[in-house]
Amino acid sequence: MKTLFRPSGRGWGWMVLRGLVLVLLGLLAAFSPFSTALSLAWVLGLYACIDGVLLLLASTAHGINRKPLLWAGGLGLVLGLVSLIWPQITILLVLTVVGAWVLLAGALQCMAAWQLPPATPGRGWLTVSGLLSILFGLLLLVHPAGALAALMTVFGVWAVVSGVFILVHGWQLRRQGPAF
Repeated sequence: MKTLFRPSGRGWGWMVLRGLVLVLLGLLAAFSPFSTALSLAWVLGLYACIDGVLLLLASTAHGINRKPLLWAGGLGLVLGLVSLIWPQITILLVLTVVGAWVLLAGALQCMAAWQLPPATPGRGWLTVSGLLSILFGLLLLVHPAGALAALMTVFGVWAVVSGVFILVHGWQLRRQGPAF
């Protein structure tokens, strides 16, 4: 049987490297969740600073309305600096916003489910999903450190498992072409 797609093994080393990096990131997240979260806050802060400076530079171009770019650049720079100087506050703020959002979304989902006729298929599932969202939102708001540790651990497990699958895939391609 003829196929339209025939995978070449060329570059299998990149897949192996990608899998290894993902496994290492997963182990770091699972065994050191707070350090990983602080690192992510720092990287996001650095990105926001760079983006802010680039927007400020872009606002100097002729023939454009400068105010939106000045505001966006200034805001990005300020928020980036806050994230770099106080990464713990950044993490807490993100967890609080996400917690409030998930809590409210869960409550609204329950309300929507309860307004459906009792015989509506899936009404119970919608209600259970809303209640789980409420519980998760409360966990984020009441115990953010525990929620962060749990989230980073789940992320870590996912990254390790996914990284192993990618690594095995890359390793199986090694006979079909050069590594890099």
